[in-house]
Formats: sequence, C-alpha cells, structure tokens
Amino acid sequence: MKYKLFFSIPCLIMGMIFTAHAQSVNTQLDPYWENYYNKNPTNIKTNYTAKDFIAIVDSVEFVPSSVNLKKNTALFKKGLNRIDIKSLQQMSVEGWYQARTKKHREYFFLYNRTYNPITEERWNRLCPYLIILMVFDELIKL
Repeated sequence: MKYKLFFSIPCLIMGMIFTAHAQSVNTQLDPYWENYYNKNPTNIKTNYTAKDFIAIVDSVEFVPSSVNLKKNTALFKKGLNRIDIKSLQQMSVEGWYQARTKKHREYFFLYNRTYNPITEERWNRLCPYLIILMVFDELIKL
C-alpha cells in the first residue's frame, strides 16, 4: 500500500502538469488561423530542407536585420545550409504551430516593419516559413 501511494502521487501530479500544459497550448491557438491553415495547408510539413527555406528567402527578397549578419543575405543562406535536417524538421513544426497562434498578425506587422514589406495574403501563405526566418535572424524568440 505504501509503495502504491508513493507511485500514484507523482503520477497524479504529472497528469495535472500535462493537462495544464495542453490547456495553455490550446489557449494560444487562434481558431481563425487553425481553420485558415486547415483549408489552405502550407507545404512546410513536407518541404523543410535548407533549399526550401532559401527559396523563400529569395522569393521575398529577405535581407537579415541582425547585427551579426549585417544585412548579408549570402551569409544568412550559408547558415541555413549548415542546419541539420532534424533541426530543420523541428523548425518546420515550430513554424507550422506559430502560424496558428494569436500572435499571427503581430508577427506580420513586425515582419513588414523590419524586412521588405509583403502583402498580408503573401504573409498568410508563407507565414510558417517566415516566422522561422525571423527566429533565425534573431528578431523573435519562441
């Protein structure tokens, strides 16, 4: 009996922690963007190689703003090429998730204030990739 109680209390606490974390994740998601990306899926779940991210850099004429990169797009692309595939895959998951959060529009305005402005329609299409580029450029932290 003593061992059952010793084991069941930590399990109960862990269950409460996981439930609280799942609820906090759900409160960050915006139903509008969830619905939007369910109807208009991006390819980030399957296309997350460095080449895919570099294609986005080229298409939006992304110029890094961080002090370390000194607006050097070639250096930025080199950095992307050096990231291993598992890290790129994790970055794609993070971009996929962050595009659906309540910060979606906030990130859009921040992007347009910092980089070459793009339309909101284009932002919505490329958002999962662009958020990751903003992280890699050290503009935002997730």
